[in-house]
Amino acid sequence: MATARPLSSGCGLCGRTMYLQRCGGCNVMCYCNRDHQATDRPRHKIACKAVSKTRAKYEDEEQSLRNAPPDFMTPENVFETSVGHFWGILATRDYMRARLAFADALGKVKTKQAVQEQLGHLMDMLRLCRGDNLGVRALIPALMLRLNKDQQCYDFVKWWTLISDERDYDWGNTDLPYLDIKNADPFEDVNYLDRRGMELSHVVAVTLLKVKLVLDLQALENTTDVAGKEVPQEILNKIRSQAVTSPIIAGNREILERHDHHAATTLLTKQIRALYMAVDKANEHFWDSLVLYEKPELPEAFSRGSWEEAQLTLHYSYDSWWECPGALRFIEKIMDESD
Repeated sequence: MATARPLSSGCGLCGRTMYLQRCGGCNVMCYCNRDHQATDRPRHKIACKAVSKTRAKYEDEEQSLRNAPPDFMTPENVFETSVGHFWGILATRDYMRARLAFADALGKVKTKQAVQEQLGHLMDMLRLCRGDNLGVRALIPALMLRLNKDQQCYDFVKWWTLISDERDYDWGNTDLPYLDIKNADPFEDVNYLDRRGMELSHVVAVTLLKVKLVLDLQALENTTDVAGKEVPQEILNKIRSQAVTSPIIAGNREILERHDHHAATTLLTKQIRALYMAVDKANEHFWDSLVLYEKPELPEAFSRGSWEEAQLTLHYSYDSWWECPGALRFIEKIMDESD
């Protein structure tokens, strides 16, 4: 298994983070000089061309939509007058498909800049089309985790899961609350996620989020063992905040100051096992596909529980697991214990 590596924001060749220039083709890969860009070109060019091509298509479609004369099916100033129910207007659909293709192409570039832009486009697509006819919500949680937006990820998943119970929610009424869950408890029980018709990528994302929390709690206990309990608490807190990856842990003073995290670790691990079983019940192919990774074959369609669904979820999720040190090994251990 390849060694996990956090998402890069530096030079695409050497990793340097100062005095960078963006690639003129994709605009989401950076280099510290032209020599490094030229050296990295054979590796980067396929992704670069995909981003450049799909960006041009998306921008053309946007311009065409903005310039389209209004008629009985297309309101004037559709980007202003039809926010929230875009898909209901036929003229918007080529634009939305082109924008999704562009966002997907951005995923080929493994940089923080690319992930930030990808997430921004997908969230704006949800703003334009609350009902999410293209299913972009499936991609979003893993992107949030890659950017360490862990709390936003949990809030997003919880909102979409709970709203599925509200059969009378009017997706076209933009006065109704939308994505309005904030600061939900990421340590809470997640039985509500284990349901028929679960959004597989969402449950996989919450599983990873809780794995991140366990790994961080273990890191906190390791810092106490290394630094010793006699270190002033203020200094120990600074050391600890640098030892963790999740802002949920780094920003919680009570957790940082606690010396014994055994109870929380045990609780989270129990929840992770439950989520693991829920995913395995929903799709028996996914966990094996994750740990025995091969580049997924993207299907044109899928049914729930199918190999095709697992491949699509792997496409959405794998980078978030690979970029979190220790996460894949953690889930491998759960798999071994479940056999």
